[in-house]
Amino acid sequence: MQESKKTTRIEGESIVRVGEYALVVVSGPNKKARLTLSSRPVLLGTARDCDLVLDDETVSARHCELAPEGEQLVLRDLGSTNGVFVEDVRVREAVVAPGARIRLGRSKLKLEAHGHAELAVLDADHFDRLYGKSRVMRSVFARLAQCARSDAALLIEGETGVGKDLAAEAVHRASARAEGPCVLFDCAAVAPTLLEAELFGWERGAFTGAQGARAGLAEQADGGTLIVDELGELPLELQPKLLRVLERGEVRRLGGEATRKIDVRIIATTNRALAVESQAGRFREDLFFRVSALTVRMPALREHLEDVPGLVDGLLKRGPGNARFDELPESDRQLLLAHRWPGNVRELRNVVERLSAFPKSGARELLSSGPAVAPARSGPLGGFAEERERAHEAFERQYLDEILAQAQSSISEAARLAQVSRQFVQKLMRKHGLR
Repeated sequence: MQESKKTTRIEGESIVRVGEYALVVVSGPNKKARLTLSSRPVLLGTARDCDLVLDDETVSARHCELAPEGEQLVLRDLGSTNGVFVEDVRVREAVVAPGARIRLGRSKLKLEAHGHAELAVLDADHFDRLYGKSRVMRSVFARLAQCARSDAALLIEGETGVGKDLAAEAVHRASARAEGPCVLFDCAAVAPTLLEAELFGWERGAFTGAQGARAGLAEQADGGTLIVDELGELPLELQPKLLRVLERGEVRRLGGEATRKIDVRIIATTNRALAVESQAGRFREDLFFRVSALTVRMPALREHLEDVPGLVDGLLKRGPGNARFDELPESDRQLLLAHRWPGNVRELRNVVERLSAFPKSGARELLSSGPAVAPARSGPLGGFAEERERAHEAFERQYLDEILAQAQSSISEAARLAQVSRQFVQKLMRKHGLR
């Protein structure tokens, strides 16, 4: 699916025709309301931030999601009170096709075909370090290549582990700024009290221990690209300063009065819905509009499972034996292709590495939704403390996978459900290779 109807073909790209869809309310308070579906997931419910807002008291705030996954449309209940029904059958998750009748509370909707659109896809199965033979990924590659020809700010959206940082680096290396510096600033990895100094630098005496002046990461990126990773974590009070960089190309060091001119392109990444965050007052609307001059959504791995064999081949090449996906046991191959991958490609990498280390364990044990257990050892048991640590790490990983899946990969929601801090969830994700 694609929002624009006309696409200009350029060298290295092909144009394919894809179906478009529309969701029409056929009965209920919002009868005749219509939502044309694009290439991103949409939310349905009564909350004002939903893509289709239903004024129906029997519908939950965020009732359900309709998401493109590969060549399919998947309808997913988001924990609604009154459920989601397709042809009068209650479903938690279902693939829907044109003609499907959907009921949410008292509101009935119909999915309709909405003609065709043209979609640009890259002819190659990779873009820099990103890989994908699927149409989904090759269309993303084409979009990234187009963004590389521009110098405008770029926002890359997507769940944790989909490769947003790799995409940002790829755009830099394909751009006219490739010879300049590419500097990464991770908003989630720096203590809140150090964010301003790290990003904008400081003058001598700006704080205790500041014996000399230092350029911040924004200045260090002068002439190149500044990648602002997980922009949604940037505190509100610092957002106007980043906006100044975008609009005026200026920075002011901590403790300084003079502004300095810099020439940087900003590429931001986020796993949050910043449009929703800005509407709720948790993110500056002016910064959101400025940083999203261009946008690219990186798809979740579950949206292009046909790329799993190639990704596994690439990961296995890094390990001993130079094995291939088609050399794995049939049961393992089927499980790897059927898994939902809440941690996306990072989770896949972690599982492949564990399979390489414990080949007798099998994918079923590593991906099991049952009680978490440590992978079986090929040799004798170690000491009690060692084996307890292995079991504890297996439990952590299992719990993390399941809580992220339940939270739709939202770190904030996972922290709320687990009754821990966001920082603790992020720490576990880094520990287990999901960040």
